[in-house]
Amino acid sequence: MSKDISILVATRPFRPERITSFLKSFMENTEDLTRIEILVKVDDDCRESLNTVNSYSQILPVKAVVMNGGWRRTGLMRYWNKLGELSSGKILWFMNDRCVIDCESWEQKLLPYLGRASEEVLALYPEPGRHPALAGMCPIVSSRWIEVLGCVTKYNAADVFMNTVIHSLPSSLAVRVPDLRIDYAHPWEPYPEPSKKADSLGCDTSSSNFMSHVDTARYKIIRDIRITKGLD
Repeated sequence: MSKDISILVATRPFRPERITSFLKSFMENTEDLTRIEILVKVDDDCRESLNTVNSYSQILPVKAVVMNGGWRRTGLMRYWNKLGELSSGKILWFMNDRCVIDCESWEQKLLPYLGRASEEVLALYPEPGRHPALAGMCPIVSSRWIEVLGCVTKYNAADVFMNTVIHSLPSSLAVRVPDLRIDYAHPWEPYPEPSKKADSLGCDTSSSNFMSHVDTARYKIIRDIRITKGLD
């Protein structure tokens, strides 16, 4: 059965405490659980994360999506595409596993956008709150986004899509949702240095060519959104 809102999150291995905080925040702040679904990507080599998600499935509409753990960061685009493919929501919220919901009845704040979700390519954001960068890393899009592009993203290198491509959309195409707030539940660790190895699709994540892929993806998405909105 389709839902109004799909929450999509890709977690890395051995982070059950993050999954617990994340899911508890939805349990405590969702007014109507029948409107939502939560899909959590877990690695096939992390039984602990899978067990944590399954333990909440009796009290929350949450499902674990088990995928190849060998991809790790270079597989994040595959994870987003798979989660998008399995989602049934009219609105899709891509979230980080270190986040928690920081407002009551959060789903009610997204309901006014439902009527437009099947017709328009929406790009929404929560309020920046205490961590401005966090909002850009957790964008909200309509299901129309996937209909236009055929997937969440056609870009398959490292994890820059949610953080860079969507976040770079012009302000005219991205809308803040009033009073929709998220927060960090866990400290941010510095990312490791980019790998100098080419990923499985041959993209060298350490070269200047890497950013040209990012720019190309950004251009295509903005173009498709503008065409859908009748701006071009």
